[in-house]
Amino acid sequence: MQTETSKHNGQHRFIETLAESDLFQGYQHAFAPERYQAALAILRSFAIQLGECAHRLLFAQTSHEPQAVKNAKIYIHAHLAESMTLEGVASAVNVSPFHFCKIFKRATGLTFTDFVNRARVEKAKRMLMKPDARITEVAYDVGFQSLSHFNRSFRRIASESPTEYRSRMKSDRGYAVAA
Repeated sequence: MQTETSKHNGQHRFIETLAESDLFQGYQHAFAPERYQAALAILRSFAIQLGECAHRLLFAQTSHEPQAVKNAKIYIHAHLAESMTLEGVASAVNVSPFHFCKIFKRATGLTFTDFVNRARVEKAKRMLMKPDARITEVAYDVGFQSLSHFNRSFRRIASESPTEYRSRMKSDRGYAVAA
C-alpha cells in the first residue's frame, strides 16, 4: 500500500516532471508568467484532488467487505469526535475484539488505530480549509485527545504539519483565483 509520504512525493514529482517537460516548457514562453503559474497551480490542485479521491476510495465501503467492517466504518465516522477503542467498536458491531481486529485489517489494509487516525486527519483537513478554525479546536473537534498527538498524526499521514497544510492550501487557492 502506498504511504502518504510517497503519495505526496509522487504528486510533487508528477507536477515537477510535467512543468519541466518540453511540451509544457513550450507553453511557458507562450503565456505570461502569471498565466503559467496559474496553470501550474491548477495542476497542483488537480494532483491534490486526485490524491484525495484515492484516499476517499480507501474509506469507501466495498461490496466484498464483511458486514461487521461496513458497520464499523459507519460507526467510526459517526463517532469520530469521541474517544473510541477497538473493544468498543467490536462490541458495537457484535464481534469479538480479536476477530474484529483480524477482519478489519484484512478488509481495509489498515489497523483499527491507523484507520481512525486517518479518518480524523481527513476530517481535520476539511475543517482547516475554514480560515477562522483554530488548529487546537480542530484537533479536539475531530477526536484527538492532545494537540501533540494530533500534530504527530497529521504530519505522519499528510507529510506536513497542520499549519503547513493550511498555508499550502491558501497559497494554492490564491494561484487558482489569480488565473
